[in-house]
Amino acid sequence: MEESNEKPATTAASVASSYFEKELKSLHPNSDQYIDAETMVILNDSCYGHRYSRPQTTKRDLSYIVERPERIQACTLGVAMAYVRLGERHCEGKNPIHPTLDPLSLPNIPFRINKTDRKLKLDSKTVTNVHGSKWMEELKIMCDTAPSNLAQSKNEVCRPEMDRGPGTEPPKELHSGDLYLGKESLDAFEGALGAVCEAVDEVFSGSACKRAFVVVRPPGHHCSASYPSGFCWLNNVHVGIMHGFMHHGLTHAAIIDFDLHHGDGSQAIAMAHSSRNYARGRGLPKSAPAWQKTTIGYFSMHDLNSFPCEDGDIAKVSAASMCISEKQLLSAWNVHLDNWNSDVEFWKLYQSKYSILLEKARCYLRSETERYRDLGQTPKAAIFLSAGFDASEWEANSMQRHAVKVPTDFYARITRDVVKMASEEGLSVDGRVISVLEGGYSDRALYSGVLSHLSGLAGNDGAVTPKEGISGGLAYEMASRIGSLSRRNTLTEGEMKFPYDPSWWSAAELDLFDATMSNQSQEPPAKKPRSSTPGNYSSPTQASCARAVDPTKILRSVSGHSLPQWSTARELTQPSPNVHWNTAAYELGKLLVPNDREVKSFTHEQLKEMVAKAKKARQSKIEQTTSADSIDPIPAAPSNPPPIRKSQRERKPVQASYSTGKEDTKTRRRTVAGSSVLATENTRARGVPAQQPDVKPTSATTKVLPKPNPHGSSHNLAPQGRIPTSDVIPRPHTSQTNRFKSPSSTLSQPSTGSVAKEVMKEVESLKTEEKKAIQEDAYTLPAVISGPPLDVAEVSGSSIIPEPQLPMPPHRRLVPGACILYTRPSSSASANMSSGRGDGHQFTSTSNIPFSHQLGQQSQSVSDDGVLPLRSPQRDNGI
Repeated sequence: MEESNEKPATTAASVASSYFEKELKSLHPNSDQYIDAETMVILNDSCYGHRYSRPQTTKRDLSYIVERPERIQACTLGVAMAYVRLGERHCEGKNPIHPTLDPLSLPNIPFRINKTDRKLKLDSKTVTNVHGSKWMEELKIMCDTAPSNLAQSKNEVCRPEMDRGPGTEPPKELHSGDLYLGKESLDAFEGALGAVCEAVDEVFSGSACKRAFVVVRPPGHHCSASYPSGFCWLNNVHVGIMHGFMHHGLTHAAIIDFDLHHGDGSQAIAMAHSSRNYARGRGLPKSAPAWQKTTIGYFSMHDLNSFPCEDGDIAKVSAASMCISEKQLLSAWNVHLDNWNSDVEFWKLYQSKYSILLEKARCYLRSETERYRDLGQTPKAAIFLSAGFDASEWEANSMQRHAVKVPTDFYARITRDVVKMASEEGLSVDGRVISVLEGGYSDRALYSGVLSHLSGLAGNDGAVTPKEGISGGLAYEMASRIGSLSRRNTLTEGEMKFPYDPSWWSAAELDLFDATMSNQSQEPPAKKPRSSTPGNYSSPTQASCARAVDPTKILRSVSGHSLPQWSTARELTQPSPNVHWNTAAYELGKLLVPNDREVKSFTHEQLKEMVAKAKKARQSKIEQTTSADSIDPIPAAPSNPPPIRKSQRERKPVQASYSTGKEDTKTRRRTVAGSSVLATENTRARGVPAQQPDVKPTSATTKVLPKPNPHGSSHNLAPQGRIPTSDVIPRPHTSQTNRFKSPSSTLSQPSTGSVAKEVMKEVESLKTEEKKAIQEDAYTLPAVISGPPLDVAEVSGSSIIPEPQLPMPPHRRLVPGACILYTRPSSSASANMSSGRGDGHQFTSTSNIPFSHQLGQQSQSVSDDGVLPLRSPQRDNGI
């Protein structure tokens, strides 16, 4: 089948993706021709690494984990929606996207998008000035030991034992339901702090950028100086303020917190910092660090019935209701959110109650500016926003258990009012606003809240008029009333180039965006363009054929030859698909999410796999430890080892065999010399003279059998009783160690002349002694072995046993080192055989016979009189 060369059809998604990829590279940081803007959004991919990793977790418990990496993905979608809407990068805007659009031809951008990898270490001075060195040291230990504790199913947030200083009370236990640690949690913490410091540097750098929104996690406004709480391990906003104090000459800062929950940690740090510096200020020398002379004001609007006041703790409730204005440099003002039933009612609350929070912040900034000027110092202030979106109308009910919500318009309205306040004269803010993400846990609450928040941070509402059929004019009506509260500012209407429309975050528009994310776009699918002229399906007639005229013939008949040649066929061009805002925002959001790392939470199946892997790793470690303990370590050999002289216990005889020169051509059997003879001849072959012992004949006719050697060897048996020395060829004394020689070695080859003579001489001597012993009936067997008659063949004067199997009961063991002695039937034996009491064969036991035999093997050797040596039972358990 032939492959089609047709290009795939161009879709709106592909056009949007390719275009935004070019725009991100051309107009934003990390490029040479980027366009500057007054607002910046800062992202740090390290924040995805903080993930819930406890292996022993059920599906139900896992569903309760709301502080998850997906929060950053939802926020990036909100950033993309704001960029497309404010910049009008869609088919209905001023800058519609098409394949040939050049990003450099655009006049401006609504805000810059900066992806940074900056990190701030926990032990840096900026962090320890806020949280103290001891708590940072403890947190570092907990992060480092978290992976091993999780692998062993231990509590990773258990506070370690460490030296916390003299007189320090035992630390309070951490809440394992709100807090967790993982393998990459430390990178996420340091990345979040680094992103906040990056925003502070941009705002104070003197460039056009005056406002920044930092998308980081985990949140921080519940974390106090030395105690984390409510998903918060570090206070990101206070670390950013301290960075401004230490590096940019910041003199005072105001924190405006509009999260659903009271920022108890942020308020506690602000109060402690201001009161401490107030006490120091009276006696501080001029050389004291500048940050010790600064102040921080805290202003919050929250639900009093929610965390951390939900349990009714009096101290928590009192702190969440504190209202202090300019008393000993302390400034804290808290406003509680109220229920409302209609938009009109809510905006009345905003005008009468919530806007007071901004007025208190304005008073604080103005009074601090005047105080620094009276001291002869140059004031420099900034406003930090703790931007939480968990009070949104789209937040899940599990988080908003008390049904205290705000409309999505609220985030754009309060942000825009803060931007206007930051531009007012006499506050020393000069338009500097740094917003840091705090709460917000459902996807729709986050991306709709971020869209509204960035619309107020980077856009303006002056040029927007409500469209027909859209219920959103109330916001503008209330805004006009609240506008009377604004003061003279440096923000001119000409600078506000990006108007926003509250209909952007209406339910219908958000539903459309959700459908796009679910691949259920309500747009019709793109049609494939035609590549040829449509055919004519009517049957031609004679008249139609006659009327058909060739255009080229008409041109030739025309008198004017200078007329241009008309083209008879026109090549069809593919129309560019319309890129709607929802498609453009979704494609841009996908580009902002990294594809080279994990950006989602662990699933229940992944946690189960982690349990199995951890168990397998522990089992493997135990097996390795056990095997290492059971095997003695082998020391490494030295490079030049000295010659080692083996002790007498370590010397072993050379195990080699050679023939006496006489072979049986029928049975192919050989008479094998004993190990002592082999050792002697091997020593002689190396040129070392052997010491010949004095062999004296003995008149004893009874030999006492030696006791078994417990080590299973018959070579080192101690003599017990009287043993005939004539039967033993002793081991030669030599100073050299007997080592095994290969058959090809020169030293291992025996001398066929002298060796054979010595062997035959010893054999003849033994035959004489054994014949005398047989005649005198000197040997007796400990057990009589019965068996079939043995066929004895006479070969060269020797008695050779052909190949019998000698049966013996397994419970009857022969003495180690003993031998089976076979004799010819005597007259008495013949009588016994004839009377049926025997088979004519006699077996007796002896010991120390220098010949070897292994029962059951194919090759067996005996002396001329049938002496058959046995192996020790320790060596052959079959005997």
